[in-house]
Amino acid sequence: MIKTIIFDFFDVIYTDALVAMLEKRSWGHDPEVERISGDLDLGVIDDDQLFARLAAVFNESADDLRAECETYNVLNEELIPVIEHLSRTYHVGLLSDAPSDFLRGLLRDHDLERLFHNITISSEVGMRKPDAAIFKHALSQLHAEATETVFIDDKDRNVNAAKELGMKGIVYTNLPTLLSSLRELGINLPADN
Repeated sequence: MIKTIIFDFFDVIYTDALVAMLEKRSWGHDPEVERISGDLDLGVIDDDQLFARLAAVFNESADDLRAECETYNVLNEELIPVIEHLSRTYHVGLLSDAPSDFLRGLLRDHDLERLFHNITISSEVGMRKPDAAIFKHALSQLHAEATETVFIDDKDRNVNAAKELGMKGIVYTNLPTLLSSLRELGINLPADN
């Protein structure tokens, strides 16, 4: 029986603007860009350092890259009432690879903190997905058993890592598919979805 549902944030609840910008440039899997992104997720660098390092890679202005990145920020507004409904019945957590200040700011700006019983952010704990340790940390914070937990993320590798620990996993592609997958797991959803 499922008691806990853990959501990823970027590209599930909110567009990952950095990924969108990198994909537009076809740089998403460049080793140097991966290192920069990883340093950001672990809190090794801040936003200013991120854009300075990306500016050197792309030979563009850091300010221009930051401004472009901000144009991709979009909240998945249709998902919010679903999470709100789920949080009334289930322990709902957030597990995200992100710089703390940036993600905490987005959560505050959109009044999303109230939806989660626990929030685990990679840069705050010094681990990132798909490392098993960060999943174990999130489960511990939610007082949850892996076998009673569903993990939702847009990346196969992260969902597979969660499954290896005994969780159920759903790769997020869109809201209708997510709702169908949750129903198959016996999750109680709002009647109008």
